[in-house]
Amino acid sequence: MVIEEKKKKSINRLKTMYPLRALVDGMYEKAVEASNEGKPVAWCMVNWWGGDILLRAMDVACVYPEDYGAACAAFGAAPNYLARSDADGFPTHLCGYARNCLGYASYLKELGVIPPGAPMAGMPKPDIILGSGYFCDTRFKWFQAMGRYLDAPMWVLEMPHPGVNENRLPGSKEHDIHFLVNEL
Repeated sequence: MVIEEKKKKSINRLKTMYPLRALVDGMYEKAVEASNEGKPVAWCMVNWWGGDILLRAMDVACVYPEDYGAACAAFGAAPNYLARSDADGFPTHLCGYARNCLGYASYLKELGVIPPGAPMAGMPKPDIILGSGYFCDTRFKWFQAMGRYLDAPMWVLEMPHPGVNENRLPGSKEHDIHFLVNEL
């Protein structure tokens, strides 16, 4: 029997991806450097309007566990973190980003340092966790569940997300601005 070797396909990437990759890598590296220098680090839910901007203005290094889940999958590190999350009793039907992060946090607690082989310099232990409940139901409980592993306070930042019709109601914009200012 003759076994044919499969040719590896090259991955064509857009040239615009390279500066973005350097930016993302730098974010994780800067967070590790900040932690090593005793500066605060935050694990943040991906958001577009506020919380992490305020944290960065206070010289807090921010990293994004959701994005890190995708990086772990791309680098082949996710299976270890997923298995750890499963072993810790989280359901296998839970969001993969959440499971990856919970498994990572479990290793971080056990080892006391960034797990060996963590992609892109890893995520250092946070001093604060910035969570939210918008976009998907898992987000709030996921960051709350990390309390099992991380001794860090959690700040929950909610955002207004009116529908198309609600956005057209009189006073909607002013209401949303007031809501967000109160949250921040």
